[in-house]
Amino acid sequence: MSGRWGRFYGIGVGPGDPELLTLKAARILQQVPVVCYPQSTAGEGSMALAIAAGAVSLAGKELVPFPFSMSQPHSTDPWQGALARVLERLAQGLDCAFLTEGDPFLYSTFVYVFQHLRREHPQVPVEVVPGVSSLTAAAARAGVPLAAGRERIAVLPALYHPGAIGPALDASDAVVLLKVNQVLDVVRGELEARGLLERAVLVRRATMPEEQILHGAQAVDGSMRDYFSLLIVRR
Repeated sequence: MSGRWGRFYGIGVGPGDPELLTLKAARILQQVPVVCYPQSTAGEGSMALAIAAGAVSLAGKELVPFPFSMSQPHSTDPWQGALARVLERLAQGLDCAFLTEGDPFLYSTFVYVFQHLRREHPQVPVEVVPGVSSLTAAAARAGVPLAAGRERIAVLPALYHPGAIGPALDASDAVVLLKVNQVLDVVRGELEARGLLERAVLVRRATMPEEQILHGAQAVDGSMRDYFSLLIVRR
């Protein structure tokens, strides 16, 4: 065992376009011998890994998938085996990077790994490398400023808080609704009640080749129910 623990990096790889990977993230990924990435327990591929591979060669690196249950992302059980493998590498003095879409500290699977390490393995040095979030990327692609001056902005995972959508629209100058694909009917009703339907902008897969941007009634008519989509409403 090495006398020095390796460093565990949480790397934000951005919303989809590999060119949005930061210089620091790219440098660290080039240097680390071990790369971890989130993967659905349903067996789907990893978008975070695909983004990183589009910017940096991962050839020769040890790749460690961390299985996450989409229905219970907070559960540590599915990825304990992967973490044990990574802890062995860290104890040998090897640095490891954990890839995550967007930013590591904004609705990311990395948050659960970070909290677990801080609680159960405080000896492991952890460094978080910020990434371009889907919020800012979608706003940029849609040409919708999120906030200026004294304006207030609300960010809401709409699927889990449908009852909070209306109050958020009332209290904020701009609202960003994440995980909105399954509650578009609720959103439409709240927007219509406030005369804000034409202010809605839905961005699907921002910065990716499949990107789509819908406005007004078309944004919430239910035709676009992609998980990787968000809705922006600016008053």
